[in-house]
Amino acid sequence: MPRYADVILPLPLKGPFTYLVPGEMEPLVAPGSRVAVQFGRQKIQTGIVRRLREVPPGSDGVKPLLDVLDPFPLVREGQFSFWDWMASYYLCHTGEVMAAALPAGFRLESETTIELDPAFAGELSSLSREGLTVVNNLLSRESLSLKEVSDLTGLAKVVNLVRTLIDQRVVRRVEEVRERYKPRTEAVFRLHPDYRSEARLAEVMDLLGKRAYRQLEALMVMAAELRVPDGDWEQAVPLSAFSGLKQHTVLLKALVEKQIVVKGERELSRFGEAGASQSASAIVLSEHQHLAFEALRLAMDAHHPCLLHGVTGSGKTEIYIRLIEECLQSGKQALYLLPEIALTTQIIDRLRKYFGDRVGIYHSRYSDAERVEMWNTVLGFRNGETGARFQVVLGARSALFLPFAELGLIIVDEEHDSSYKQIDPAPRYHARDSALYLARLHGAGVVMGSATPSIESYANALQGIFSLVNLTKRYSEMLLPEILVADIREEKRKKTMRSHFSSLLLEKVNEALDNREQVIMFQNRRGFSLRLECDACQWMPHCRNCDVTLIYHKHQQQLRCHYCGYAENVPQHCPECGSPRILMQGFGTEKVEEELQDLYPEHRVVRMDLDTTRSRMAYQRIITDFEQRGIDILVGTQMVTKGLDFDHVNTVGILNADNMLSFPDFRASERSFQLMAQVSGRSGRRNKRGIVVIQTVQPYHSVIRQVIDHDYAAMFNDQMTERRQYDYPPFTRLIQLRVKHRDSALTSEAARWLAHRIRQWLGHRVLGPEYPMVARVRNEYIKHILIKVEREASVKEAKQIILQAMEEMQREPLYRRVRVQADVDPY
Repeated sequence: MPRYADVILPLPLKGPFTYLVPGEMEPLVAPGSRVAVQFGRQKIQTGIVRRLREVPPGSDGVKPLLDVLDPFPLVREGQFSFWDWMASYYLCHTGEVMAAALPAGFRLESETTIELDPAFAGELSSLSREGLTVVNNLLSRESLSLKEVSDLTGLAKVVNLVRTLIDQRVVRRVEEVRERYKPRTEAVFRLHPDYRSEARLAEVMDLLGKRAYRQLEALMVMAAELRVPDGDWEQAVPLSAFSGLKQHTVLLKALVEKQIVVKGERELSRFGEAGASQSASAIVLSEHQHLAFEALRLAMDAHHPCLLHGVTGSGKTEIYIRLIEECLQSGKQALYLLPEIALTTQIIDRLRKYFGDRVGIYHSRYSDAERVEMWNTVLGFRNGETGARFQVVLGARSALFLPFAELGLIIVDEEHDSSYKQIDPAPRYHARDSALYLARLHGAGVVMGSATPSIESYANALQGIFSLVNLTKRYSEMLLPEILVADIREEKRKKTMRSHFSSLLLEKVNEALDNREQVIMFQNRRGFSLRLECDACQWMPHCRNCDVTLIYHKHQQQLRCHYCGYAENVPQHCPECGSPRILMQGFGTEKVEEELQDLYPEHRVVRMDLDTTRSRMAYQRIITDFEQRGIDILVGTQMVTKGLDFDHVNTVGILNADNMLSFPDFRASERSFQLMAQVSGRSGRRNKRGIVVIQTVQPYHSVIRQVIDHDYAAMFNDQMTERRQYDYPPFTRLIQLRVKHRDSALTSEAARWLAHRIRQWLGHRVLGPEYPMVARVRNEYIKHILIKVEREASVKEAKQIILQAMEEMQREPLYRRVRVQADVDPY
C-alpha cells in the first residue's frame, strides 16, 4: 500500500500538504525529514515531513516527493508541538513558523535555466539574431541561466526573448535546484595503507632521498606529525601542516600520484576554540545573591517560573552562571536569551570563562552556514553528553527554535525588553512568553530577570503565577547612582545651554573626563536631524512610500526613511518656494556625536546605533574598545541601556526624556521608566557612586521623580491604577489587526467590514478601525482594529471568532487582495 507524507511548507497558507512517498524513498522518510517537493506548476520548495500515513487523500493526482535531502530528521517531535502552539496562539500558519524557525541555509536555492526543447527540429530561419546566439550556445551546453543569456546577447532584460523561444518550442524552462549550505572542509592527507608502518615508511623515504628530495621533505613533515606520543599511523594530517614548505601543494600532489599518500577532506567547525579556565563553583556569591540563588532553585524544583527582580549591578549574571552549572551537571542543555545582539559580546566572554567550548551563540548576524552548523550541533546532543559541544546556547529570540533534546533551563535576561517581540514578519511572537511554553514542553526551569520588570510579569509574580525573587542590593554594597535633573526650559531662559547640552550635564562630563572616567550619552533617536524644514513656507521632505518625514544623515549626506529605506539627496533650495533657508529641527545620535567631538576635541567620541553596527563584528569592536578605555564618550540609542557592564563609567546623560514620555502609547510611562533606569544603571559600577543627568522640560513629572527615587513599586502602582481604569493589560489581553492595501478607500472599507463582523460577536471589545500614527508604509495604507478581551473571558474563543471573520473577508471578491495581519499581545 502506498504511503503519503503530510509536508509543512514555509508559506503563509493553510497546510500541511500531502505528497506521495515513492517506494525507494520509504526507508529514508521520517517525521522531521527535510524533503524537496514541487509546489504549483514548476516551483520547487523545501518542506518538512510532519507525519506519514497510509490513508490516501481525497483527491487524485497527488504529486510525489522529489527527494529526501538529509540522512536524518532535522526537526524533533517536540518542536512540532512548539510550532503548532505558536501558530495557534499568534494567529498565523505553521508554515510561517517554520520559515522563522529554520535557518535560511536549509532552504534549497532555485534558479531558472533554459535548455533545448526535445521537440526542436533545428529550424533556425525564424529566429532573431539573439535567438540564434542562444541556440548555438545550447548546442554545446546542457543549459543556460537567465544571467548567462543576458551576458551572451547583451540584453539587460531577456524575459521576452526567452518567452518567444518557449512559444516557438525552441527551448524549455527548467528549475535547477541546489543546496545553499556547504560544510566547511579542509584537505587532509594520510599515508597509503602500504606505508603505515615505520619500516615501510623508511624504505620509501630512502627511495625519495635519491630521486626527489623535495618530496621527501613533505613526507618528513607528515612523519613528524604522525610520530607524536601515542601517534596513529592512520590519522590524517591537515594541509596547513605543510605550509612551511615552498610549493607544498605541488609536492603533495606528486606523492598522491605515486600512491604514497592518500588525499581526503574532513569537515571543520566554523566556530573557534575556547577552553574553560575555571569552574563556576569558584564564583563567590554575596549573602543576598546566595539567598536569591537558593530561592530560585527551590522554585525551579517545583517547576514554577521565576521572576528575578534585581537592581542594576546586583550580580544577576553570577547567579545565572551558577544555575547553568547545575543544569549542565545533570546532563541537560541551557538556553540564555538576550534582547540585543550587542549584549552577547560581553556575556559570551563571561560564560566561556566557565564553560569554554560548550557555549555557542545563535543570532541573525551569523551567516546562514554558521546557523546551519549550530542547528546541526544542537541537534546532535544526546542525554548525558556532559562533554558535548554547545550545551549552553546564548542568543536572541530566534534561538528558541533550535532543536533542543534535553533542555533543562531557560534564562530570559532583561525580560522587560521590547526587542523580545517580533514585529514582522509572522509569527509575531514574544520570546519571553514563548519561552514559558517551550520550558513546559521540556519540563525545564525558567528564570526571567530584570531590574525593571514588565508590568505584566510583575503582576503575575504578585498573583503567584510566577515565583518572585528580589535582589535589592548592588554587589559589594555599591550605591545606586545619584540622579540629577536639568530643567531645559529654565536653562534656555537663562541662556546656559550649549546646543543640546545643559550646563549641569557639561559640568558633570568635565569632572568625569578630568578624572579619566568614561561617559555615556543616551539619545533615543538615530540620524543627525529628525527633519529638515523650510524657514519660509514650512515645507518638509517626506518619504514617497511612507507617511513620515525623512531624517537627515550627515555622514551619508542623505535624507532617509527609517521605515522603508528610501533615500534622496539633501535639497539646496526649498522645492516649494525656492528659499535657501532650510533648517534642521531636532537631533539624533549623529548630531550629538559631532557636537561632542567639537566640545571635546582631545577625547575620543564614538557612536553606537543601527547605522554604526550594521556589520557583524561592529558591536564587539565598539564594546571592546570602550571596555579597554579606548573611547571616552559613548553616544548611543537603546543599545547602550541594556545590561552592559563597564568598570569606568561614572557619568550618564539622558539628553531628551520628554520624547519618551510624550509618546502616544499606553506603555509610554513604563518604557520611559525602564529606559532611564536601565541606562542609569550603567554608571558607578566599581566602588564609586555614579552620576546621571536627565534633561527634561518636565522636571516634576511623576515618572522622572520615580526614576530619581529608584522607586519601581510606585511606578508599578501608578500604572496598574491607570490600566485598570482604561482596560489595558494586565487586566485585558490585546489583539491588534492591521488591514493593509495600496488603495486607501478599499483599505478603509475592508477594515470597516471586518470590524463590523467581529463586533457582531465581541461587541464593545472591538475598537476602531483607526489610522495608526504612520498610516502608510511602503505604499500600503494601514488601518488598525484593536480587540480587548477581559482576563476572565475565553481568549481562545475570541481568536476563533477573529479567524472566522478574517476567512470570511478573504472569501469576499472585493477584499480578496486586502491583507490582514494579526498581532496577539502587541508590544
